[in-house]
Amino acid sequence: MKPWQRTLLALVVLGGIATWVGLKELKPIEEKKDKIWSAKAAAVAKFEVRDLTTGVGLACAKGKDSVWRITAPADLEADTEACDLAARHLAEPEIERKLDPPDDLSVFGLKEPRIRAAFTDTAGTTHALLLGIKTPTDSGYFAIEEGGKIPYVVATWSADNFRKTVNDLRQKTLMRLEPAEVRRLVIRRKEGGTVELARVGTEAWKLLQPVQAAADRFTIDALLGDLKGLKGQDLLEEASAYSRYRLDQPTAEVVVYTGSGSGQTLTLARPDLKKDEAYASSTRLPFTWRLAGSAILATITKPVADFRDRLLLQLDKEAMTGAEITVAGRKHVLVPARDGKWKVTEPANAAPAEAETTDMLFEIGYLRAEEFTDDHPKSAVKYGLASPAADVLIRATVDGKPGVYRYKLGLRTGDRVACSFGDAPSVFGVRKDLLDKVERFADKVRAVPAPAAAPPTPAKDAPAKKPK
Repeated sequence: MKPWQRTLLALVVLGGIATWVGLKELKPIEEKKDKIWSAKAAAVAKFEVRDLTTGVGLACAKGKDSVWRITAPADLEADTEACDLAARHLAEPEIERKLDPPDDLSVFGLKEPRIRAAFTDTAGTTHALLLGIKTPTDSGYFAIEEGGKIPYVVATWSADNFRKTVNDLRQKTLMRLEPAEVRRLVIRRKEGGTVELARVGTEAWKLLQPVQAAADRFTIDALLGDLKGLKGQDLLEEASAYSRYRLDQPTAEVVVYTGSGSGQTLTLARPDLKKDEAYASSTRLPFTWRLAGSAILATITKPVADFRDRLLLQLDKEAMTGAEITVAGRKHVLVPARDGKWKVTEPANAAPAEAETTDMLFEIGYLRAEEFTDDHPKSAVKYGLASPAADVLIRATVDGKPGVYRYKLGLRTGDRVACSFGDAPSVFGVRKDLLDKVERFADKVRAVPAPAAAPPTPAKDAPAKKPK
């Protein structure tokens, strides 16, 4: 073999070895973690945790519906999510490392352990874990299986998920509700009166008190979401806590009805308005709780106008089948033609530009209450609605159903104009430029000159007139 051939062969062999080593490096290595026992969180039926230095402990059990309850030291509703988390870390604690069996467990604080945590699975098998002191780096606890000889280091964050007290695991969600199931809502406020709302159908809401009007469903849905997630932060167990924190003189009460029963009641108080503190009690958890803040009260005590639906009318041009706009006693009738374009049929011979007509339809099809001026007006004259500046009537087909929508525009006040909508007695303040645009459109229609009359055509048999 020639020298250059030997060199080439060596390079090929080295290249193959490098490729093999590279592939070995790229192959993922399966990490085998140490386990104290083989258990699954889903199989945990009950568990108990006891502080061996104080003797204080708790026990929890899972019902057939997979809902947890605290069974000791008292029968209490538990936070199922918190209990599930505790059960998971008991069944499968995060092991940082496994240690060699020592001659003396006291160096790890395991000769006289501080915490005993045990669980029983659905098969009736019980496992118990004893915790000693923390590691010098504070990253974990020394632990050992009860009756075992091999110590482990359990990660601090994992152990802390089952080193819980009754207050950690007890239910803190003040109301049990699903927003979609709520049919009625009553809010009694110390200041601002009572607000009562009722669901209409599946999505819409109606305000029943202090005025009957459409309610803003997005505001109501957001409130129900806040109520569903509202939790007590600290349980105040002193005997006079309920009265001390003014829950006997509440800032607000909320009653939620999901059926025909008495409903659930949430009582809220904010004794000191200068502090972001609020206190609560409920029929679900009839204790005194300190909340994380007073945000829920800010939502509940907002002005009644914030609960109302401001959108009075929203129609697409494609849904409209006709419109009548009366300005200064002069009616303007708009109708769609077969080609999809709109035209003005009254007054006769009016022919505004197509863009002007389209813009007008867009303007009159959207009506929003910028303010709720008067829900019980004594007279329409005060607002210029007895002889309105403009009277708008729209015919439209919405969801396959034909309907007629009518509103009147009256006196201007600042950047608002008084408006009455449909048969509702209320007077609203809507954008002033709506009336401005309606009046400008009417002026343009009046300004369109009538087509000039064509000169008479002379009869065929008539002799031509000679100029004089």
